[in-house]
Amino acid sequence: MYMEKLPLEIVNTKCFWLDESENIVIVEVFFNQSINPRSLRYESIAINDELLPEETRFSFNRKGDTIKLVLFVPDDIFKLTVRGIKSYDGTPIEPVEIEVQVEALESEEDSEQNETVQEEEEDEDSDS
Repeated sequence: MYMEKLPLEIVNTKCFWLDESENIVIVEVFFNQSINPRSLRYESIAINDELLPEETRFSFNRKGDTIKLVLFVPDDIFKLTVRGIKSYDGTPIEPVEIEVQVEALESEEDSEQNETVQEEEEDEDSDS
């Protein structure tokens, strides 16, 4: 069976506030294939050209194609640099820089309004 060796690439990122007053965010980096967790080092990821502190903890989803980390960011827009990570077949990622924007948290009022709209839509559906 022929299998093409695909380049390892980032397909998406997500970032949202964990503690906005302390500038602490959760960053998720999504890859097009599973990565080898042993290839991930502190120097693999940088924020605004600053390497991550050694105490930074990484977690992976079950499939191994998403990295999640909690970290301090200086602003709600920052440069994320990823390099030196490899897939399980040894394919390295080309160094990449991505501008990331922290997603705003929904306020409680917005959340309540969305719930009300959803409930109204469900009521209309059940009336039909």
